[in-house]
Amino acid sequence: MRPLVSIYIPVRNRPELLSETLNAIQAQSWHDWECWIVDDASTDHTFEVIQSFERRDARFHGLRHTESRGDAAASNTALQHLRGAYAARMDSDDMPLPDWLAVGMDFARSFQGVAFGCQAELFGAVADLRMAKAKETDPLRWQAWSLFNDENYHSGLIFRRDVQQAAALSYRALTVNNDWDFIHRLAQHGAVANLADTLVRIRRHADNSTRADIVREDRDSVSVAIRRNLLVERLGITPSDETMLLHCTAYPAPYWQFADQAYVWLRRDDYPARLAAWLQQLLAANSARGYPYDPTVLRTVLLDEILPDATAHWLALPATPPPTFKMDWLPD
Repeated sequence: MRPLVSIYIPVRNRPELLSETLNAIQAQSWHDWECWIVDDASTDHTFEVIQSFERRDARFHGLRHTESRGDAAASNTALQHLRGAYAARMDSDDMPLPDWLAVGMDFARSFQGVAFGCQAELFGAVADLRMAKAKETDPLRWQAWSLFNDENYHSGLIFRRDVQQAAALSYRALTVNNDWDFIHRLAQHGAVANLADTLVRIRRHADNSTRADIVREDRDSVSVAIRRNLLVERLGITPSDETMLLHCTAYPAPYWQFADQAYVWLRRDDYPARLAAWLQQLLAANSARGYPYDPTVLRTVLLDEILPDATAHWLALPATPPPTFKMDWLPD
């Protein structure tokens, strides 16, 4: 019998952390699942850990690449084997809480969209445990905020397999943020939202691929490209690099304040006025394109939430710049 939910996990060289993740999956209060773990040619005993769980529980299935092809390729290998009506993503170092699938599948019965995530608790041994705002639960607000922010945690994401297969969606081999890119392409086929419940624990540690201080330059350039593509595809706007810098400072992600160009730009006295003019341009583009974004929701998010929040951050900027680095995509 086919399970309702297929969990998939790409992994490389994380035997101990993976074991914690798989134990947490095995402890789910919802039992109608299978779990595919793809080992991207680990050089340690990661695959032996996978095999031990396969022997213990027939719902676990392990696959192994003979050479390392990256996280995106491992995710795509898993997608080719999933049998459930829903796919559920979990990273190899994160831990679902016991009711993750039970709450998610209850929500799925009435949700008319293509994908949903949940809120998360950050934990770990490193210092960058800053919590961003809550991920949006309303699909229209998710859509508006996604112009500026990654509005889903990848761990905990659940999506309809029929939509993903019909659209032939797979992960692209980006340096980082292939999850954000995948979700945005999935969102072209229906609504995306988040549960209000905290159902996943996301680990922050020295080997974490999303750590801003490890992959800061690639993370910025890829995330900027994702935002730029949304502006081009949905609103018909092709912004300059300088305008993209302005756009990306509108919602302060955990890493923008480290960019020397961003800091210099933010110190300009006309920053609030320029940002306000840019946000008005987005509203005008939405109107010209026939309102791909709900106009009332978009105006609320842009003018009542993003603009005052960004202005407050601008007013609180320190007199001296923080540690700096140079990102190739940014204007001098």
